Amino acid sequence: MVKLSPPGLTTIEFRGSPRLTRFVCSPASACPSLRDADVSRCGELRYALVQSDTLESLSFLKCAKLDKALLQCRNLSALNLEKCDSVKTLMIWSDALAELDLSACASLEKLELYCPALAPEKVKMPLAQPRARAPETSARGEARAGEHERQAGKEKGRSRDGHFVNATLGARERVQS
Repeated sequence: MVKLSPPGLTTIEFRGSPRLTRFVCSPASACPSLRDADVSRCGELRYALVQSDTLESLSFLKCAKLDKALLQCRNLSALNLEKCDSVKTLMIWSDALAELDLSACASLEKLELYCPALAPEKVKMPLAQPRARAPETSARGEARAGEHERQAGKEKGRSRDGHFVNATLGARERVQS
C-alpha cells in the first residue's frame, strides 16, 4: 500500500504496475492539485475509487481485470476505458465530462452517470448492449423507465437536463454475437 497526499502533486502515473489491484484516491482533499492520473496497463487492477475536485484526465487503458470504478471528479473531462472489458460497475460524478466511450466495456451491468455536460448522443455503449430508449421525465425531474427497460431489469434513465443516468442492465438485454 502506498499513501500519498502531497499538496503540490499534479500528475500521478502507475502505468504498467503489475501488482496494483486497487487504486484509491480519497477523500478529495488527499491530492488537492492532482490534474492527471494514468493507471493504464495495470493487468491486475480490479477496483478504483477516485474523489477529486481538480482531476481532469484519468486513464484505465488496458486494465483488463478492472471490475468496479467509482469516480467522483468534478472537473474530469477525459476518461479512457479502452480495453476494459471486465468493468461491471461504473459510477461517474463529473460536471465537465462531455463524452464517454464505453464501447469496450462489454461486461457492464451497472452504470450511474451524474454528468450534466454529457449528452446521450455522446455516450458510446458497448456493442453487446442495445441502447435503451430515452426515458420519460416526471415533473420532479426524475426519470421513469419505459416498459421494455422494466422488463429487462431495474433502470433509471437520464433526466432531460442530463443530470443522471442509473442503469442496472439485465442479462436479457445483452445481445449474443
